[in-house]
Amino acid sequence: MSSKFLAVILAGGSGTRFWPMSRKARPKQLLSLIGDEPIITSTVKRLDGLIAPQDVWVVCGEPLVEPTSDVLNPIGVDKYVVEPYARNTAPAIMLSAVTLARANPDATLVFLPSDHHVADPSAFRACLERASEVAKDGYIVTLGIEPTRPETGYGYIKRSAEALKHGARVDRFVEKPDETTAQAYLDEGGYFWNAGIFVTTADTLLQEFARQYPDQAAAVNAVLTVPDKELEVAIHTAFEAVPATSIDYAIMENAQKVAVVPASCGWSDVGHWAALHDVMEVDADNNVTKGQVVATRTRDCVLFNLCSDRILAAADVEGMVVVQCDDATLVLPLDKAQSVRDVVDALKSTNLNVFL
Repeated sequence: MSSKFLAVILAGGSGTRFWPMSRKARPKQLLSLIGDEPIITSTVKRLDGLIAPQDVWVVCGEPLVEPTSDVLNPIGVDKYVVEPYARNTAPAIMLSAVTLARANPDATLVFLPSDHHVADPSAFRACLERASEVAKDGYIVTLGIEPTRPETGYGYIKRSAEALKHGARVDRFVEKPDETTAQAYLDEGGYFWNAGIFVTTADTLLQEFARQYPDQAAAVNAVLTVPDKELEVAIHTAFEAVPATSIDYAIMENAQKVAVVPASCGWSDVGHWAALHDVMEVDADNNVTKGQVVATRTRDCVLFNLCSDRILAAADVEGMVVVQCDDATLVLPLDKAQSVRDVVDALKSTNLNVFL
């Protein structure tokens, strides 16, 4: 394990698509959603053998530092980059890069979301190693997931004809397509799902930011050299200088040297309740269940009971999500799993924030 290979876990998300299990104070990444340990713990452990826990940093907001520390400190992760407030992934990544570069100017950085699932950690680590080799040549490298279906919930990466040792240069990033377009991508070939996992050096990332945002670069680069007593103010100024958008929009789409390394590792972003069928065991009727559940003549459902003193019972039900918590119950069709966002918005608009 090399101290020159550092991981940055992006852990500032609120996980609203897994409401009511996921809440502001304990979002998706801190939950034992899939197995017996929190998702963020699995995220760190799958790096074992490549990046040691002491070389893992977590970026999140101040309210999440303590609950995240409770989960991760026992396995040796105790370094945090604290966002002044949530502003999407571009500010989080740029702030992390410039902060880590103060003490680790030559490090290769891997940025990865805290709440994804990987079925084959060994293959995943091998992909990161290949990506790090490409990154040494001044590339920002993204892992491209081999598509298995015409998925409309992911962005896509189109590889160019210019091959590299472990992948290819990126021709373009494509936003989430409709199903017809997604199928056309699969038929044509050369397209990958965008997993939002990036490998690069801090220097490469900062140079690219300066090229695209020359007026804001000074504020970001100032973090590299200010005395410790001035660091907090410099971090806040740098954070606000970065566009409040995703790293794809802010940097990747117009970057000069972007590469994609194909990754076949059983990846899933576990983006909503319906995605659990892809990553969890199912019963004989294709139901995903957790907790005390009784299901009769019930098929293709997600049935989560998070109450130890209650039973969740379903009969003659098909294609539904039912999640029972102490203070809230969610019911919606499986093929409308994304609609949980509408529920969350409705709670916000009716001053029922206590349930978020």
